[in-house]
Amino acid sequence: MKKVVFIISQSLSGGGAERVASNLSLEFAKNPDYKTYLVLFDGNGQAYPNGVDIINLNLGPCSGAINKIAVFFRRIIRIHSLKKRYNVDISISLLSIPNLVNVLSRAKDSTIVSVRNLISKSARSKFEKICVRFSSKCSDKTVALSELVRIDLIDNFNIPAKKVVTIYNSCDADELLRLTETSNVDVPKFPYIVTMGRLMRQKGQWHLINAFKRVHQQNKNLHLVILGKGELEDPLKKLAQECGISEYVHFLGYVVNPHLIIKNAQLFVFPSLFEGLGNVLLEAMACGVPVISMDCQAGPKEIVSKLKERNDLTKTVSEITYADYGVLIPAFNPNDAPFETSRDLSQEELYLADAILELISNNEKLDFYRRQSKERIKEFLPATIMKQWFQLLNGV
Repeated sequence: MKKVVFIISQSLSGGGAERVASNLSLEFAKNPDYKTYLVLFDGNGQAYPNGVDIINLNLGPCSGAINKIAVFFRRIIRIHSLKKRYNVDISISLLSIPNLVNVLSRAKDSTIVSVRNLISKSARSKFEKICVRFSSKCSDKTVALSELVRIDLIDNFNIPAKKVVTIYNSCDADELLRLTETSNVDVPKFPYIVTMGRLMRQKGQWHLINAFKRVHQQNKNLHLVILGKGELEDPLKKLAQECGISEYVHFLGYVVNPHLIIKNAQLFVFPSLFEGLGNVLLEAMACGVPVISMDCQAGPKEIVSKLKERNDLTKTVSEITYADYGVLIPAFNPNDAPFETSRDLSQEELYLADAILELISNNEKLDFYRRQSKERIKEFLPATIMKQWFQLLNGV
């Protein structure tokens, strides 16, 4: 008899967690042992994955404290009713509010919540920390996006170690390469390095622009391509202008299929201040591009190195480190004030600039990391990751 699975997400628009919900539902739908439903708080005006049954609650974001509280409880009541109606066996949720709704709407189902970030450092409020602690303790299992997220939940939220399991996001390298072959996007004609992510404080693009000013002083032919949109777009453009490099820094906005642009870059640079894992790093590596990443917590070190031990993961590098699958740079101070063009470059920005210049000028290292990127991505293929999910579901 098929097991009935709910995958609960806020919507299908937004960031990495929403993409994971969509991809998970697609992979579960392929397994004849499961009947899967993707449950969305707000599914209006969005493209749905083919072959997946969608339940749209039509209970999206609203304004006003009273309305928000009312919508929150309506979500719980609706999902509890749906769990009973569909005789749900297992409910999986992603992000803090869906996780809380999942455990509070429990019927006869086993609940699995997923934590996507290093909550002790990235939580926007005490309420979010309370949500994570409560939902993780009340669930049957908690899935951590990276090993360091798992350590954070155990050490800082007192979640029993036996309840927390690490399952990375998958990356379909074959599908990404197919997308590069069918893409009609215009690829820049000049040599360039690239970064991709929402233009927001967490992603640290201003540090990369500062570092690129130093790169440009020594390499006048290289350009920087920035993919993504967000609230910092205008300040970042102004920073590039004030640094005197606006002709060499290109803001291409949101690109539906960016992977051909990534594939043709000389390097992919990941300047984030903090992450849960770093999906875009995986996508760049799937395209066979060498990667330079800040050693921010959590995730990038687990992607670009073989390190697995607690002491190695919790301690950040102190200098440019040529790791097994990419280059790690000491993490930026998340409290640094952005957009101060009058200050000298930070030591981390200097390291980043020097690493870019070193790799760009060393074809042997570039070729090595191109090969290593393609090798590393094999451990994140959907078949490998879904095997871990099915093992988890069989055990709850």
